[in-house]
Amino acid sequence: MDSSFQRNETGGEISNLANLVPYLDETRLRHSYREIMATQYLQFGGKTDSVSGREKRAFTLRHRFRYDARRYRVSSEVLAGSDTLDFYRDFPDLLLDVRGVRNQIEQRTIENDFTISTFRRSTSADKATVQKDVLEAGLTHFYHRIKQDGDSTVNNLLAHAKVGLRPNDNLNILVSGQLNLIGQTGDYRVEGEGVLDLGKAGKLELNALNQLYAPDLVQQVYRLNGETLWDNNFGKTLELRLGGAYTLPVVKIRAGLAYSLLTNYVYFNAQGRPEQADDVNSLLQLTLERDLRFGRWNLTNRLLLQEADQDVFRLPRIYGEHSFYYAGKWFKVLNVNLGVDVRYATAFSPYYYNPVIQQFQLQERQARGFQYQVDPFFSMRVTRFRFFVKYIQANNLIQPEKLLYLTADHPYPDEALRFGVSWRLLD
Repeated sequence: MDSSFQRNETGGEISNLANLVPYLDETRLRHSYREIMATQYLQFGGKTDSVSGREKRAFTLRHRFRYDARRYRVSSEVLAGSDTLDFYRDFPDLLLDVRGVRNQIEQRTIENDFTISTFRRSTSADKATVQKDVLEAGLTHFYHRIKQDGDSTVNNLLAHAKVGLRPNDNLNILVSGQLNLIGQTGDYRVEGEGVLDLGKAGKLELNALNQLYAPDLVQQVYRLNGETLWDNNFGKTLELRLGGAYTLPVVKIRAGLAYSLLTNYVYFNAQGRPEQADDVNSLLQLTLERDLRFGRWNLTNRLLLQEADQDVFRLPRIYGEHSFYYAGKWFKVLNVNLGVDVRYATAFSPYYYNPVIQQFQLQERQARGFQYQVDPFFSMRVTRFRFFVKYIQANNLIQPEKLLYLTADHPYPDEALRFGVSWRLLD
């Protein structure tokens, strides 16, 4: 197994950075999050006209207050003859003091949002109550106080709006947007999505996103041991994403296509430093989903094909998820699922999570070939009682050296047995 510079407490892949423990001697990470939120509503209108019997337009005034406190801290002591030295040989720019390094970022945010919205209800073809439209507009103020070896404050004022239309039972349209008026002025986000139900001919889904945004704090300025490690003046990133999906109910196939273009994209290079791409980077993704059923046997399939600029993005070209299982009833009362989940990824160079700068970055020292995972499972349900058991990474029983790496130097856990029980007691 390759030497690892980090691990988490359960030995699993990095799914929650707050639980990650760096695999460096005398190195500690601390991520803390605190949030308090309160929302008030004032609703009026929406009454039914006594003459026509139609419901009038309803209005809602909303105020949301949110307090968010976050703290990120890393401290690493360098000891002779330890794995810590191996880490700093790969990242010598991070060792500003032979005794070790430290960084702490504190952020406190106070948010006040004022929004007015209105909607109108009607009935669908099957007489169900549906929302025919929604109109929303508001202002949001953010007060940020940031501590990174010094105090600074940032104020942002955003205008946002949303328009949703349902002209008939077969068409749904939703468009939303926001614009920074104060603080990072000019940043914007416009997003739209629509669903057209063609009946037996299928269903068409379309979505589009266009946004302009400034780089985040760590990409711009980072201080280590009281010294400025970098102070960048990056330009804003422009992102355009177009996507769609078509579902053909006759053969139960769903095909999706998404294309993204990013100008001035900021990423962390193999040296652990932020870098802004000079040209336009693209990402093309095609998804295919197909569910098959043979009596009580089921096979669900999801396949992702993607092509990206590998100098900036590190993704497998093919990623698949499949589930083959039996679903039936035993002894006339026992609902049973018995089968196996399989997932796999073709060769790629995964990202590496750098615990000192606390960012995912590119890396060139570990390339992975074809990888796969096999998880057999069994579940049953009797009225309110449920039980499941799943054997994770059963493929390691045959090939224990073939570990699954979705993050460089950090394998998915070895084979393990997971089970659970749920029993609802109702009176």
